[in-house]
Parts: sequence; structure tokens; C-alpha cells
Amino acid sequence: MKRISSEQSHLINILKSSLHANALVYDAKSIDLSRLHWEKILMMAKNHAVLSLLYDTLNRDNNFPRDMFNEVQKISRQVVLQNYRLLYLTNYIVKLLEYQQIKVIVLKGAATANLYPVPELRKAGDIDLLVARKEDFQRACDTLQQQGFEIQEEQTVNHHLVFKTKDGVEIELHTMLAEPFDSPRVNKYLSNLALEYYDHSMIENVLGSYLPVPEDAYHAFHLLLHMLQHYLGSGFGLKLLCDWVVFWNRDVLEKDVDKFHSIVNSCGLNGFMERVTATCVYYLGLEEHRVRFLDMATQNKEGIENFMMETLESEEFGKSSADRMLVLRGTSPFHYVREFHHQMCLNYLTASKFFILWPVLWIMTLLRFLNNNRKIRKTSLWAILHMTNIRSKNKENLHLFQANQNIKRRGKLLDK
Repeated sequence: MKRISSEQSHLINILKSSLHANALVYDAKSIDLSRLHWEKILMMAKNHAVLSLLYDTLNRDNNFPRDMFNEVQKISRQVVLQNYRLLYLTNYIVKLLEYQQIKVIVLKGAATANLYPVPELRKAGDIDLLVARKEDFQRACDTLQQQGFEIQEEQTVNHHLVFKTKDGVEIELHTMLAEPFDSPRVNKYLSNLALEYYDHSMIENVLGSYLPVPEDAYHAFHLLLHMLQHYLGSGFGLKLLCDWVVFWNRDVLEKDVDKFHSIVNSCGLNGFMERVTATCVYYLGLEEHRVRFLDMATQNKEGIENFMMETLESEEFGKSSADRMLVLRGTSPFHYVREFHHQMCLNYLTASKFFILWPVLWIMTLLRFLNNNRKIRKTSLWAILHMTNIRSKNKENLHLFQANQNIKRRGKLLDK
């Protein structure tokens, strides 16, 4: 695994400052950077979708080139305008569905942005709404279509249905909290948990709009689940770590912390949760006393560094390279076969329930995979397998989906 570069380190430090409303962690005067270094830093920030978060910090830095700040300001204005547009649309859709007596919960997006020192500066690209009750989902779809929202022709995942406005804004109606994992036990638990979100939501003032958002325990868990979903795929960038920092760098009630940890433990995600949290403490200024469920002394420093490097290389949702596709539970041939079968089940969710069809579905999955590599991803099978092997080695100590194993009080999972 590569080591963190000077430019990456500076970006992390600037972000650390930007996530703290009342503390200037980043000492700009002590850093003398060339224009080329700044260009690299800003490009990385843009690729991680966090450039707008740097606005206030860079504006306070007298050493930062003013002509380059003009570009930061331009992009930040675009983010602010887009966020208000999405906020208006979110409010409209929520009220539209509520009028039809369809309850929805706002996931991520505006709900998470509201935790930031300047909510408008957190970049968002779509709207995520949870409609977990099956009896409400079709009515919600019909209502949106009647109002001119169009169902996207190609749906790439199973856990939500994507609608689009005439000008291209995506609205995701979630039926589940995440795409099914390769653990039936966890999938069943998450299916039941989605219904709990209705009983554990609250109305919150988000920049003047009153929106239904999850209570803290459920909000935190969905942020973690969202990170895990992308981590097991092509990866995620710094923005999702920033979300984790601003969520926990505030007063969270003890009952919500306990409930959050109970959910995490039930899914066997303690190892992943602690790795994410330790990385945020070590690099991004998450205050250790705020996350009392974490014992930094038990955390493996090399594992934390590798996790941050994985995040930096991923950029926003793994867009940095076409060969970033998957992370496996392990690196043995069994784990590759297991993941291949899981992908077949995801691609053919209904047909895969009939095991007699599996041989045909395996062949179809393989042909589809090879065709996509050639025409869409434009990369080789060897490149994907090589990257998957590297990324999977970094994950082996996270013990995913292993509930109640090697866990101390509040999930203090020891690295082996």
C-alpha cells in the first residue's frame, strides 16, 4: 500500500479545520506551498467532492493564491445553489407524498448537511427517500409519475427505484436500507430495521424546511451502512468520512449511542465501524471523548493508515479507476466464488431463487461481466482481480457480519 503524499496530507489538514466551526486547526501560515502543490490539492478536493467545504478555511488563508480562490468561490456558489434547489425539491416531494398519507424519511442529503458548520457547502447530487412500507411504495411511485417525474430506464440496483426530473435531478425511492449483502441473516435484520425508521424519525428544521429525518441512532447507522455499501464496491472518498466527523462531534444522547451500538453489533459491523471512527479520530479531528465506544489503544495504526489510503485512492465513490469494483471477505478461491455467486443473485434477484437455474445464471453473469469490462469499464479481468485482491487484504481484520464474536463492551473489537 502506498503512503500518504504531502498534498494529500495538506488536504486532510485543511478539511480538519473546515469541519470545526469554532477552531482553526489548520495553521496556514506555517505551510509554504507552491502553486503546483495547490493545484494538486484543489484537484483532489474536487475529485472527492469536498472542495466547497474548504471555502471558509481557504478564504482565511492570506497565503492562498487569490485567483485560485476565485475558482473555489465559483464552485462553492454552484454547490450552494444546487443544494437549495435540492432542498426545495425534497420539501415539495415530502409534502406531496404526505398529502397522499405516504410517510417517507429523508436519508443523508439535507438531513446530514444540517450537521455541518455551513450546511449549504456540503455537496449533494440527488435526493434519497425511504419508503419502507410495501403497501405505500407503489402509491408513491404512481404519485410521482402523475406529477411528471419519470422512472429512469436503467435501474442498476435493487434497493431503490430512481426517478428523474425533466432537468436531470435524480430522486431515489428506497425500499431497503442497502443493497442485499451476502449474509441472509443480516439482510433479514436490515429488512425489519427499515420499518423501525418510521417509528424513530423526527421533524427537523433544515434551512427553513421542516423535514422528516431519522433519530440520531438510526441516522448514524445509515451513514455507516452507506459507507460499507460503497466500501464493498468500488470504494468511497473523503466526503463520507467528513459526514461521520460532523455527526459525532456534537452532543449525542447516551440512549442513542447505546441504540446505535446495539444495531451495529446485531449486524456484525463493529470492526468496520471502529476502523472508520479511528480513522476520523486519527486524521480528521473527530474528538475521541465524543466516541466513548472506541478505544484507540486497541486500534492497529497500520490498519488505520491503510484505510485512509484506500479512501484517498478511491476518490468520490471509486471513480478514480475502472478496475475498482469489489472487496471480498477474504482472498482465497472460495471467497471469489462466493462473491461471484452473490453478484449473480443481485443481477437476477427473482430467478436466482430457483437453484436449478443457477448454472445458466452463472454463465449469463460471467458474459455480462466480461462484456461490461470491454465496452463500459474498458479494463481487463486481470486488472480487476489484481485490484480486488489488494483491497480485500486490507479488509480481512474487519470481521464483517460476525456478530458477538471477539467483542468487548460496546464493540471494542481487537485487531488480530
